[in-house]
Amino acid sequence: MKKFAISVVLIFLGAVSFLYAFYFKGYYIDFNSSDPIQIYAKVEGKNIFIKNKENEYQDFIIKGVNLSSSIAGNYAADYALDYDTYLRWFKLIQEMGSNTIRTYTIYDDTFYNAFYDYNKNNENPLYLLQGIQVSDYANNSSIDVYGKGFYDELKQDSIDVVDVIHGRKIISYNNMKGSGKYTKDISPWLLGYIVGNEWNSGTIKYTNQGDYTTEYTGKYFKTTSDATVFEAMLAKMMDEMVNYESSKYKTQSLITFSASPEIDPFEYDSYYAKQLGKHTMVDAEHIQSTENLLSGYFASYQLYEYCPNFSDYFSETQKKNLADILNNLDTSTYYDGYTQLLQEYHTMPVVISSFG
Repeated sequence: MKKFAISVVLIFLGAVSFLYAFYFKGYYIDFNSSDPIQIYAKVEGKNIFIKNKENEYQDFIIKGVNLSSSIAGNYAADYALDYDTYLRWFKLIQEMGSNTIRTYTIYDDTFYNAFYDYNKNNENPLYLLQGIQVSDYANNSSIDVYGKGFYDELKQDSIDVVDVIHGRKIISYNNMKGSGKYTKDISPWLLGYIVGNEWNSGTIKYTNQGDYTTEYTGKYFKTTSDATVFEAMLAKMMDEMVNYESSKYKTQSLITFSASPEIDPFEYDSYYAKQLGKHTMVDAEHIQSTENLLSGYFASYQLYEYCPNFSDYFSETQKKNLADILNNLDTSTYYDGYTQLLQEYHTMPVVISSFG
């Protein structure tokens, strides 16, 4: 009887340990390494395609809305929105003509449950751009991106968010992010992941001055010879994230990192750059995907109002390098032609993932 009791206790502890490792820490063993990779969205040239219900890829034009986790009278981190409100908002978002929503971080499980239920029998589903947030403290403190509480925390969040999307995560507590039991697989409607938000250009410059490598070659991403320390970190982060999703779930999603005018790949006059708060540049072209990335990689920018006639403030060298684009820039278009410049400069799709 005593041996039986001990055996039961050991089995129970083993089961608890397994559940903790799998649902809380993200540990797994890849028993099906040869299984094909599932792709729901992919990039071809400068276009994004999604797989429809006939399993055929169709061109997809993103018409999106940033979806807040807050409601009047509550903080965003309260996650006070209920299931019915999310469903109502999803319906209103589609009725106004949008097909995509963007979230900045992991929301509570109520959001993902509502998103799954709204889409599961919907012939015209909503798609999700899922953000991975950098903590304000880490982003605006005196540490660089490899400092304590920055890279490791961001990497853990990138693993957590993949498990959340695939419905295999339990988060009991999450500082400034959502928590709950994530059991709904919403990956068929995931358009892609966005790593980071509102990167502090001073933190990036400080990182680039550190004694770290500017080179990275992974299975899915690699850097060019022009890459910076920060860009090498982004390549490594995205590579590890794609590898985790590919190995554990046999799925690949689109992926990118967040950029803005403060860190765009253009060089400005020093006085204008100071006014803009621009101390450095981050260029998505310095990070290249390998043939193993079957889904795709795109550039993502969040925009806000700033001085008009931006191209007048480019450095003389920058004006010369961009002459072919600037000479045909239509400044009457949105954002004085800035979005046109981004689209023509990049060799990949460009998504304006936020404005305001």
